Amino acid sequence: MMSLDNNIKAIFLIILGIFVFSIQDTLIKLKSDSINIYVIFIVRSTVGILTVFIYCLINNIKLIFKTYYPFITILRVSCFFLGFSLYYFSLSKISLPEAVTLFFVSPFFVTLSSKFIIGERIGIYR
Repeated sequence: MMSLDNNIKAIFLIILGIFVFSIQDTLIKLKSDSINIYVIFIVRSTVGILTVFIYCLINNIKLIFKTYYPFITILRVSCFFLGFSLYYFSLSKISLPEAVTLFFVSPFFVTLSSKFIIGERIGIYR
């Protein structure tokens, strides 16, 4: 059973993550008129890689750059790249509330996709 301290820490980290994403989206919206979207994408990716690398160094976690499923890995990377590119592009064209609202609908589409792509059974509660 999780302790209350772990629950509070988890809630704090989720709120912090949401805050960071909202700041990121706001900055993208503000800068997308003057800076190319892919420059923003590269800066965001670089900051993310450096953050993960520093975290792994501090916690003595070994990074392994090896996959047993190269095709699936390349497909996943391509889908993420396309998804982030389209999301960043949408932030430059529509209002921030509209983009975030549409982004929050993504679990619905993931659930539907799981039914048709991998044959998951979707119950009434989903």
